[in-house]
Amino acid sequence: MLKGKDKEKLFVNIGSMISAFAAVFSANKILTDGSLRLSDSVMSVILFAAFFAVIKYAIEKCQEISWAFAVVSGILFAVLWVLGDNLTSSDYTMIASWRTWAKIVLIIPLFISVFHILEKMIFLAAEKYRNRTENSLLKNDKAGFIITFVLILISWIPVFLAAFPGIYAYDAVTQTAEFYADAGLSGHHPIAHTALLWGLISLGRTLFGSYGAGMALYSIVQMLIMASIFAYVIHMLKKWNCPKIIRVCCLLFYMFVPVHSVLAISATKDVLFSGFFTLVVLFLVDFSMDADSFMRSPFKWIRFILAVFAMAAFRNNGIYAFVVCIPFIIWTGRKYWKKAVALCLCCILIYGVYSGPVNTMLGVEPGNFREALSVPIQQLSRAMLYNSDELTAEEKQKIAELIPDYMNYTPRISDSTKGTFQTEKMKEDVIGFIKLWISVGIKAPITYIDAFMSNSIGFWYPDMQYPDSGAFHAYIEYENTPYDFHTGGEYVMDDSFLLIERDSKLPALDRALHNWVYDVSHQRIPVISMLFSVGMYAWILLITVILCICRKQWEMLPACMFLVGLWLTLLLSPVVVYRYGYALGICIPVMLAVCLKFCCGTAKCAGLAK
Repeated sequence: MLKGKDKEKLFVNIGSMISAFAAVFSANKILTDGSLRLSDSVMSVILFAAFFAVIKYAIEKCQEISWAFAVVSGILFAVLWVLGDNLTSSDYTMIASWRTWAKIVLIIPLFISVFHILEKMIFLAAEKYRNRTENSLLKNDKAGFIITFVLILISWIPVFLAAFPGIYAYDAVTQTAEFYADAGLSGHHPIAHTALLWGLISLGRTLFGSYGAGMALYSIVQMLIMASIFAYVIHMLKKWNCPKIIRVCCLLFYMFVPVHSVLAISATKDVLFSGFFTLVVLFLVDFSMDADSFMRSPFKWIRFILAVFAMAAFRNNGIYAFVVCIPFIIWTGRKYWKKAVALCLCCILIYGVYSGPVNTMLGVEPGNFREALSVPIQQLSRAMLYNSDELTAEEKQKIAELIPDYMNYTPRISDSTKGTFQTEKMKEDVIGFIKLWISVGIKAPITYIDAFMSNSIGFWYPDMQYPDSGAFHAYIEYENTPYDFHTGGEYVMDDSFLLIERDSKLPALDRALHNWVYDVSHQRIPVISMLFSVGMYAWILLITVILCICRKQWEMLPACMFLVGLWLTLLLSPVVVYRYGYALGICIPVMLAVCLKFCCGTAKCAGLAK
């Protein structure tokens, strides 16, 4: 007859074996699309043993911490992983299929176990550094900042020389046309960035005689700004006494992961937006750590307001992200709630004046409102094609009138349908449009879910592979406009656009970078590939938020919800490209610091170190 402990051990072993087998079975269905590549392979035995060890360790060795974080995270990410895999293989989430939920249920125990172990690892690391004071060779923080800044800048110079005078791509050619071709200022692109880009390009031409020199000047200015911000991130990590290993990894991440050096010389608004966004995140964490000092310091008020304004001026979805975190700022600073409200109002009002009266005074034409309607346009178009029999003749007529190109629906990008959306007709009856969207959604809810998740898949599914032929855009751009990454040729563009040619000083590195960007070779390297995945950045963010909530570290929510606010706006984007989510990538070290220092570096974790 087995005794109590022996029974418990037997149940743990049996439960771990069953869960491990279920996880291998589910992983085979998810990863191999029904082939025998994994199920009829010795690798399945190795995976079974590994899964068994993970699950058993989580049950036996992590009993001192709550399962709340692991359960919430495990279920959430298991669902996202399976739905994402379904979309990539069939363009349907198959969310109503029992097979989908069977795969999810079978893989959940493994995900829960992994997150349970991850939580313990974070706690142990946090406890190790909780009361540790570090003897640094750089006693002078200013000297440390300068050295970090110089190291980052030097590491970027070869890429700058290879792509000299810079990467004149993305929307740059249409932005400069507003001045070069006197096309008129448009709110479709942020005026602050358009003015900065054209100002530096035209200044370079005035000083050095060519627009190429002006593009080089823009690249240098942007490199200096971004290197300063990255150095400041590392400076703040040191101020928070974050482990040296994280700071060193952060420095190497900024120096040698090529997306940073490539984007640092790219003429897109998203780069400087991401830098200013990161500053706001740092200031919010600083506020959460010491609200008393923050609220009493005019200097901290001014720098915060300026950072919020700069961020929003370079991409307007920044202000929406800020609005999401306002309630959490006020709650965290409730001791000074009047000042907290005043601070938030100042940020909103200053941006409001800039985006309203100032833009009107400058003659800026407002951007087309359809840019904010990518999701409903995609949903209605998909329903029109996939659920036509369920719609009334009146509904189909309205959709056809509003979206003339609905038949060109492409799941991964809204441009093919959004381009002809009748904005003015929609404005004539906004309530009618909303009613149409709701009534069609009631009849085709699964289609709406599929349309939304397919259009935003790269922002929440880490395993998304690029280039995505359905997106019509490179995940990251490297060649100057009018290069066409699909054909390797060029788009046809007339003389009304300013084109800037590449004059590489390091041709071999130029070719290597071209191949890296368009062949996406990093995806062939396990683990390293996740450094370039916005979907992975989103998972790290959600892990941070869930950990904050489960550990009741409410004061960290302003920064976390600010990041969540940005992520939510990404889900409404017309297409998935890396630059949209770049800010999340820059902020990964800050998220790690929040997890280690602020969520777990408390007395609650003291018992885990024993």
